[in-house]
This record gives sequence, structure tokens and C-alpha cells, in this order.
Amino acid sequence: GAFSRCYKLTDMSTSSVFALKVVPHGGGGAGRLCPSDKRRMSVAEVPPCMGSGSAPPPILVPPAGPFTPKEASGPGEDGPDPDSTEWGSEASLSEGGVPCPRRPVRLLSQGTLGIDPAGPQGSPRQEVEAAIRSLQLCLDSGAPGPLLTSFHPVPAMQDPPGEQRPILWAPKWVDYSSKYGFGYQLSDGGSGVLLRDGTHMALRPTEGQVIYMPDRGKLETFALRDVPSLLGAKLAVLRLFARYMQRQLREEGGLSAATWPAAPSLCLLRFLVSERAALLLFSDGTVQVSCSGDQAQLVLSGGCEELRLTVWEQGQPGTSYPLGALRSHGCAPAARQHLQHAIHMLQNI
Repeated sequence: GAFSRCYKLTDMSTSSVFALKVVPHGGGGAGRLCPSDKRRMSVAEVPPCMGSGSAPPPILVPPAGPFTPKEASGPGEDGPDPDSTEWGSEASLSEGGVPCPRRPVRLLSQGTLGIDPAGPQGSPRQEVEAAIRSLQLCLDSGAPGPLLTSFHPVPAMQDPPGEQRPILWAPKWVDYSSKYGFGYQLSDGGSGVLLRDGTHMALRPTEGQVIYMPDRGKLETFALRDVPSLLGAKLAVLRLFARYMQRQLREEGGLSAATWPAAPSLCLLRFLVSERAALLLFSDGTVQVSCSGDQAQLVLSGGCEELRLTVWEQGQPGTSYPLGALRSHGCAPAARQHLQHAIHMLQNI
């Protein structure tokens, strides 16, 4: 088991089975693994997370859901690696918009909020179709070219009648979904985790509340001190993720709170992670594409004619482009490729 740091390893070429004990850095003895060996051999180590910059610290709490023999086995022992799935292929575009050779879309991890079969809510497919429509709207009109060269973009703000508020998005996330869940830090200072058992938990620090969703049809709110003991392990995962992501943001100088906090019902409905990007679908219709190559962040917020694309490039403030401007001027080639990749990921679910 992962918590005793003992692992079962299988040589897939010979079917030989080995036992591995990972000794902490502070452990003694001649058999202690050096850091490089430990890093190479530990099958439970988290790969570097695009959204966090590095792997989170070890988690010493029970997993969020029941432990099964299948999760104890390594990749290949009981079928394909559950966190690595081939999803068809896609045709990307070159700088000039010319189709490039098709290549596979490889999914590293995925997760979705559970659904109560007896509940009134619709199919989880609905948010996938809505996200595809929003992404396609940004691509349907306007030829690929320099992004809005004759249009003056606006700061990254949503504009309700008579109001202005910053775009709500997740500037930091961490993927530990194979054992615990997918955590994210919101730009308003709140945080959440979509747990591996399909439940969701969020921390709203301004209200001092914990929001728990056992599935899409239920929402339970607790004061931080009144969270039931049965949810203690899940809260521990959330708080550990939150502390880690907040520390990372502070070190990067990017920790700031938005004026308008998230609604209590806001949650992460689904996440997908490929080698090129992470795709986050939120319950308010927001679609976020976090890119691993150029570190760009693209967020689609609003709906229909109110839809706007907000782009954060590394080291630059966010800039929003209304749908009308996108229809007239189109997207930059790089942004267009990111949006197309997100569509291909969704189409192959």
C-alpha cells in the first residue's frame, strides 16, 4: 500500500514480481535509496503537475474513496493504466492554419462529478456539449491571424449591468487524481477538489464555509468547525491542496482575491488532462484551458452573446475579448490551436 511505502513491482517482460520499500530521506541504513533512485522507482510518485509547477508534498490521510486491488496494481497488471488513455487523434494547425499530420490525443487523467441516477439532474454529457459550443463559437468566425489587431481589448473583467468584476478562474491546480483528487485554487481565494470518488468539496474562506457535493443533485454547507467526522479525510485532502497551491501562488507573486466571491454552488464538474493542456469545466459554464507549452491560460466565461475569451500569457495581465470582436478579427494562431485541441479532447469522451 502507498501509505507504508511498500510497493509491488512486476517486470512486464518476464512476469517476475518484486517488493520495493521506499526509505524516507531521514531513514538510515545501508539500504537507503538515494534521492535519484527513489524518484525513479517510486510507482506512487505524482508526476510534475502543469498547474502547480511541482509535485505536492506526501499526503498522509486515507484516500477519498474505497481502496481496491486494481488501484494497488501497477500499469499493465490489470489492463491499461487508468490515468493514461488514448483518445483518438487530432489534426492541429500550423502557424498559417494549414492542417498538420494527425497525431494521437493522449489523456493523462480525467474526472467528473458524480450523478445520482434517481435525481432530476441531466446527463453529464450536457456540460461537454455546452463547452464544445462555447469553444466553437470562438473559432467559427474571423480568419486566423494576429489577435484583434484593430481592436482595443479590455482588462480581464466581467461586466454585469452597472457592475464590473474580475473573471473568476483557477490560476493554480494540482492533479493527484489517481489517489486523491484534482485540486484547484480560485482567483477569489477559494479552493476546491474533485475527489476520486466523484464527490466535490470546496472551501470558501471569506464565509468560513465548507461546501460538499456528494453528487450533482445535492449541496451541503457546513461551518469549518462543524464538518462531520465522516468527511474529515476529504477535508484534510482539500486543506492540504489549498495550502500547497496558496504557497505556490505566493512564491510566484500571483495570490490575489477577486472582489466578487464564487457562488456557493460553483464547482468543478469535469477535468481532462492531456500532454498539451488541462481542461476544466465549471458549473457556471466557465471553460478553462491551461496550456503546458507556452503556459498560456484561456478562459471562456459568460454565455451565448455574452461569451468572452480571456487570455493570460506568462508574465502578462489577463486580457478579455468579447465574442463580437472574435467574430470580426478571429483568434491568434496559438490561441486557435489551444481551443481546437480542447475541442478534440471533449469530442473523444
